[in-house]
Amino acid sequence: LFNRSAQEQQDELRDRIDLGVNAGKCEPIGDTLHFQQYRFSNNRVKDEPLPKRLVILDAYAFCLYIPLAEKALAMKGDSLPVTVAMPQGMALKPGTVDYMGIERTPFKGKMMILRHYDVNIGGSTLSSFWVDKAGQLIQVVIPDQGLLAVIANYKPQAYDREEPRIVKETIKMQGGFNESRVHIPSGGITLGGTLTVPPGAGPFPTILMVEDLEPADRDGNDPSNPYSRAGTWKQLAYYLTEQGFATLRVDSRGVGESGGDAQKTSWADRVGDVQALVRWLADRPSTSGHEVAVLSLGLGGWVSAQAVTSASLPVKGLVAISYPAKPLLRLWKEQIGNINDPQTRQQAYLDLDAMQGKLQEAGAEWANFRGAKVYLPTIRTMDQIDPDSLAASLKLPCLFAYPEQDKVIMAFHKDVLSDYLHAGQKA
Repeated sequence: LFNRSAQEQQDELRDRIDLGVNAGKCEPIGDTLHFQQYRFSNNRVKDEPLPKRLVILDAYAFCLYIPLAEKALAMKGDSLPVTVAMPQGMALKPGTVDYMGIERTPFKGKMMILRHYDVNIGGSTLSSFWVDKAGQLIQVVIPDQGLLAVIANYKPQAYDREEPRIVKETIKMQGGFNESRVHIPSGGITLGGTLTVPPGAGPFPTILMVEDLEPADRDGNDPSNPYSRAGTWKQLAYYLTEQGFATLRVDSRGVGESGGDAQKTSWADRVGDVQALVRWLADRPSTSGHEVAVLSLGLGGWVSAQAVTSASLPVKGLVAISYPAKPLLRLWKEQIGNINDPQTRQQAYLDLDAMQGKLQEAGAEWANFRGAKVYLPTIRTMDQIDPDSLAASLKLPCLFAYPEQDKVIMAFHKDVLSDYLHAGQKA
């Protein structure tokens, strides 16, 4: 009798000692797409019906993106349905080539404005590639494989301005609003930012956007991961501007065009930055200083609340997304408990215990926590903050929003905070 389980185990063992697939090949023969897979132990073949809009891609064959880039440039819309053939895996998968906009992109250590496309399969990004103004393929990234390929011996022709494509096309970019790069003094440094203003003379109701405390550029991107350029903060700014609001978003200290040290930013620095930005907005002729609201994310909500309560500012309201309702060290302990990997979770607990010990040492400046260095003088100040009392001290309309699917600040923080809120505040 055929023993399916034994056969599967044998096949799995053979795959393990096979050293992988050496090569793959596919070619059209009539109405058939013929696959050949070459291994040390054996060769395999497979035939599939020849699909329309066939695209052949392979993780290590970057030349295949040259004809794909030509197809992408000829697209009439922002998305092209394709069938992706992967010769080494003998696989055919439906996908799309999606235009992601013309945006600032890292290239050989510099930022350039290039045209960006993604290849998406089943809701996930298989690869990304960029094309310059001359239509030349410049670079390809395969994120799952950690691969980056860049063109050699060529000076790209960059675009003159960014034209991002907003996800779901909520906004039509051309002529929709005015955007300018600004530089704002704060506490001995200059903060670089972007002011986005609706069309017309104004003045406009204005929103200052305050990000979480992790270093990020003004668009919401992590500067340590140059290939993740979703720009969610920028997308939100554009959406708000479409609704008639002027918005200001800035680079974190030590990131992009902002001065300062990203690692040694004090709590007073962060609070002072928010205050300086609000006052700067109040003096702008295109933005109404009497209609400034603050929109914050995560621990940026603590910063914003502290800035408003400790100074007289022309702020009319606060919207805090994922405002942590627990003290800092309790919050971190809660987040560690949600780590799935037991070894990573255990190490994080050990890091937290060690950091709590160093917080008691007067001269200690640095600790390691979850693979990163943390600046203890700032942590000491934040550890003394009672976030619920801070929220209750606000004397202006407030909305505390908690996304149900947030895995960083759990939605039940709403219930923790609700008991402390008063009239004019809502969670």
